[in-house]
Amino acid sequence: MRRAVLAMTATLSGCAWLHPVDHERPAPVIVPEQFSGGTATSSVAEGRWWSAFGDDALDDLEKRAFSHNLDLRRAFLRLERAMAVSDGANAAWWPTLDASGNISHSQRAFPTGRNPDGSPIFGIVEQNSGQLQLAAGYELDVFGRIKSQTSAADFDVLASRYDVDAMAMSISAQVAEAWYQLVEQRAVLQLIDAQVEANDTYLELTEARFGEGLATALDVLQQRQQVAGAKAQRPLVQARIQTLENQLAVLLGAPPKQVELAGQDAFPELPPLPGIGVPAELVRRRPDVRAAEARVVAADYRVGAAIAARFPALRLDGSLGLQIFSIATFFDGIIRSLTASLLAPIFDGGRRAADVDAAEATLEDAVTAYGQTVLVAFQEVEDALAREKRQREYLVEIDRQADAAKKTLDEALNRYLAGLTEYLQVLTALRQFQQVEQQQLSAQRQLISYRIQLCRSLGGSWMRELERPELLSAADESTETKAKP
Repeated sequence: MRRAVLAMTATLSGCAWLHPVDHERPAPVIVPEQFSGGTATSSVAEGRWWSAFGDDALDDLEKRAFSHNLDLRRAFLRLERAMAVSDGANAAWWPTLDASGNISHSQRAFPTGRNPDGSPIFGIVEQNSGQLQLAAGYELDVFGRIKSQTSAADFDVLASRYDVDAMAMSISAQVAEAWYQLVEQRAVLQLIDAQVEANDTYLELTEARFGEGLATALDVLQQRQQVAGAKAQRPLVQARIQTLENQLAVLLGAPPKQVELAGQDAFPELPPLPGIGVPAELVRRRPDVRAAEARVVAADYRVGAAIAARFPALRLDGSLGLQIFSIATFFDGIIRSLTASLLAPIFDGGRRAADVDAAEATLEDAVTAYGQTVLVAFQEVEDALAREKRQREYLVEIDRQADAAKKTLDEALNRYLAGLTEYLQVLTALRQFQQVEQQQLSAQRQLISYRIQLCRSLGGSWMRELERPELLSAADESTETKAKP
């Protein structure tokens, strides 16, 4: 009974011809009035967010990634495929026209008499015939089935376009993250070299004091262990540098170790916190949210198509042909026909009703996915704001810790040189100070990472300026890449 009522009433949510012009849909979740942090009243920057960092090297990397990244190229190709499918669906609005032709030759034998010996005599009649025909057909979209199918395909294209934008936004963040991780590891490598040099100085001091009888062999051995421990970090950092360079190369669409990268080893000054707008605006700026919304509308139209398929289909067919019986006269008659056919489903074992149920379930799934995408978008903004705020507080404390560790090291060294303490206190203070130095670098890079996450989570419209990336050619390699030793 429910299915019968559904088919006869053609529910408002599913029938395409009853849709309003505006297909934008409110988020199927509670939308908060504002975010918990940031400048909610400020205008949100729609341009390329990384340009605010003032890092020319990053600008160049982003440009090269958008020119050759293969994941972005695949997203564009999926968009082109969706456009082709949409063109195929929209072809249903046009009539079909087919041409056909045939020619035949036949012989017919019949008895005409008998020979003297009594055997039959046959006569042969030959006949040549042919036919040329044009057939046209057109389906009248009385119940909106074609309209629903083409509209669904059009919104699939829109969703694919937003998928491209989401991929571009993700790639921009991946490039920035990898780049500043590389900058961090380069800075860590320089710091380790400086720490090794400082440890060597302390080793010379303890060896000299050991020669004067003012230090023990244990002091010398412990400091040698400190030197070796600092040097042991170098290969690990160098490995991380190489893997990050390889990661950037792949993001730029090039083989590993084939990309020339700037030798930067210092972080840029972080720009002021961007305006974040309000949650309701975020739904319009996030391409992944817009893609999920477009898929809801496409699924809604498919419900309409499934319902319309349960109603009769009206089709007009016509043909015009030439009947040929003799090559000399070329044609001997014209064949014309025009028919109208009505196909009404009576019994299909419940298949069409099941198609409606499946389309409705798909719609509900799309609505739920849309709501989940919106919630995740809100969460990502809130997470990035909270993390950056707390990371700044952490940086203040880590700087205080570094200052206290340096003073502790100086005091321990002075007391050791004065013979008031053992060298173990100096060694402990040295280790703690050098650990804090590395933690400072990591904390600075993490702050930049949280800003990158915030910018990515805010979305934007700059992605519409991009074109499909091309494969990196030999000519591109000669100008954009350089083999690294």
